[in-house]
Amino acid sequence: MVKLRTCFLVVLMCVLSQVALCQNDLLRELTAPGKKAYLDFVDVRGNIKEKDEPLVRALTNGEIWGRWELVPNIEEADFVLHVEVEKKGPGFSISYGARMFIQPAVSTVDGKVLWVGSKTVGRAHEFTGFNAYWKACTRMIKICLRKELMSVTNAEWQKNEYLLKTPVKKIEAPNEEIQNMQEEIERLKAENESLKNQQMNLPTIQE
Repeated sequence: MVKLRTCFLVVLMCVLSQVALCQNDLLRELTAPGKKAYLDFVDVRGNIKEKDEPLVRALTNGEIWGRWELVPNIEEADFVLHVEVEKKGPGFSISYGARMFIQPAVSTVDGKVLWVGSKTVGRAHEFTGFNAYWKACTRMIKICLRKELMSVTNAEWQKNEYLLKTPVKKIEAPNEEIQNMQEEIERLKAENESLKNQQMNLPTIQE
């Protein structure tokens, strides 16, 4: 009886492992560069007046992400990118103490969930005037898409050179928000450069 139970568990683990591998293969295929994604935006509390505008700008920015083409209809898409955004804070403001929680997931167009990312948060302080929504979007891309999703699919993110050379049409934003976005991009560049320098300066271990 014990041997039978052990054999069953081994077979079950093998089956589950194979299913996971097949699912990851499908996820890798659907989320490859240049694929078409339908953005399913969910405002959890219904209190975000900007809707999905900052999220769309971040996802279509070749310097930050730009891996997929966002399409307006699910019928045109290769997969669905679900993004839940929850705003906590005073009124409808996305700054002055606001906190934006954001979590992405990927599914097939017929609703089969293939991957769920972790929940990240963007904060804004009234003394800095930072945009909590934009901060949450860039953190989601950096942590969930660049690291978590790329790890699962064994892929590597690279800047979208086509989008960098040929800017896509973007929704106009207030000058202050554009400046905040540019500052965030510069900060990410500096952080990336700092990490590279730290890796180069690591001491060599003598055997």
